[in-house]
Amino acid sequence: MVLAVSALECISFGIYTATFLWFGLQNIARANPDAFKGLMRLGPMLGIALGTGIFALIGSTWLLYGRFELADMPPSSQVAAAVLLAVWLSNMIFEVWTLDPVRKSASTADSFQSAVIRARRHLLLHCALVAALWMPWLATTVL
Repeated sequence: MVLAVSALECISFGIYTATFLWFGLQNIARANPDAFKGLMRLGPMLGIALGTGIFALIGSTWLLYGRFELADMPPSSQVAAAVLLAVWLSNMIFEVWTLDPVRKSASTADSFQSAVIRARRHLLLHCALVAALWMPWLATTVL
């Protein structure tokens, strides 16, 4: 059962991170309005993937230890949990305060372009956090 929940966790975080990193790479050189439109279209799927990953992480920890306490987790998992909290907060800020102005300004070209430029900065920061989510796990596999 723990293996199934852990697999669900990895798949969920994989979908979330791969999607964000893909759209982040499309915005690295310059702001790409089409990428933001695609990201907004995939917003509900990304929210479900992030939520599923978080609940699967809590569930797998619960199944392993019979409770969920950070002290029970190995240090690499504690770091990953802290980064995950930052990703979750950044995702909420990105969705509500960053993408909402892009959605609302889609009617006028000038305000849309300026909203996309502002959103690009947050997207690249969020992508750095998303990439950091996998660093503790990668550190344990490179031994």
